[in-house]
Amino acid sequence: MVIFGSPGSGKSSLLLSVLGELHQKTGEIFRKPYLEIAFCAQEPWLPDLSIRDVITRPLRLDGVWLSEVIAACDLAQDISLLPQKEDTMIGSSGSRLSGGQKQRVSLARALYSRKECVLLDDVLSGLDSATARTVAQKVLGPKGLCRRHGITVLMTAPNIMYETYFDSTYVMQAGSLSKIPSSSLLPAADDELSKQPHLAEGKPQNSHPSANNRAVGVQSTPIMTEKSISGVNIDLYKYFFSTMGWGATGLVFASSATFVFCFKFPDIWLRWWTDSDSHSKGTDARMYMTVYVLLAAVALIALALFSWSLKIIAVPRAAVMLHQRLLSAVVGAPYYFLVAAGPGSILNRLSEDLCIVDLQLTLALSRSIDGFFTIIAEATLISYASVLTALAFPPLLGL
Repeated sequence: MVIFGSPGSGKSSLLLSVLGELHQKTGEIFRKPYLEIAFCAQEPWLPDLSIRDVITRPLRLDGVWLSEVIAACDLAQDISLLPQKEDTMIGSSGSRLSGGQKQRVSLARALYSRKECVLLDDVLSGLDSATARTVAQKVLGPKGLCRRHGITVLMTAPNIMYETYFDSTYVMQAGSLSKIPSSSLLPAADDELSKQPHLAEGKPQNSHPSANNRAVGVQSTPIMTEKSISGVNIDLYKYFFSTMGWGATGLVFASSATFVFCFKFPDIWLRWWTDSDSHSKGTDARMYMTVYVLLAAVALIALALFSWSLKIIAVPRAAVMLHQRLLSAVVGAPYYFLVAAGPGSILNRLSEDLCIVDLQLTLALSRSIDGFFTIIAEATLISYASVLTALAFPPLLGL
């Protein structure tokens, strides 16, 4: 069944109502219970995946059926010219494909789903005349894919074309449907077809360039992939600490070192106290007790200062600086970089990655700094207790 109508007559709204995507105020919609429907929109949304995954997901891969669908949608030649064939990434919303290619990939996705009913919202008007005729014949024709596999098709179009491929033909005007008698279709079809410049012979639409141009266009926008970097790069740490501010960084390290010292040194202080020959004297006992209490108090103050300087001053300042520098880099980046990176990757850098800086990196940095000074303190205590044990540290550090 095909529905013709001028733009704004309500064709797309009718398809959405069949899908149940529009709120129904009046009237009734009769639909077969548990009817599975595939929908191909006029402006398709395509995820940033390979051509194969866009067409097949989330269904299982059926190579024979996939090849048949690709051939019916006239995508075989286009795919053969791509650098990675079916594994070529199409970019965010199909940015690396032409308008006609995106429309045919969306059509292939709907057909691959093997649904009992397929809704096609003006899927042929974005193609050049030769490609549109080929796709219409292979998909909708008497020996087309839909006829062979018993797929019900409900299609909309702005003008009368390919009406002979359908069992029923309707026209929509002002939201109402009227059936067109078959006897009045052929003359109207010829008149309307002649009015469409993009359907005339020898005038392909700009959104569907030649095969050679399409191949060059895909190769000129390389795909940017993320790489995992192994090892430690000191420059990265310097850069991050510089965004925190060297004053705040110094305060963080100084307060952490003070806390660890005041937390570990009482072990030595207690040993000195117990080994003192004059521990029985009241003055010395009060002195040792006073220093012990002061060490505990300073440890608490240093811990509070460490948490405040790291979480309130240093990390928020680093997050703001990183966001400003990243945003400036994105705004000043050339167009080819934005196309190659894709909006999804850029948004992740400005959202998820900065959340990691605010949350996960704060905790990891706190533990790392505390662990660094704790190791130094423990090594000092061990060296103080046994000089021979301290001699084993240099070889261990060399490993």
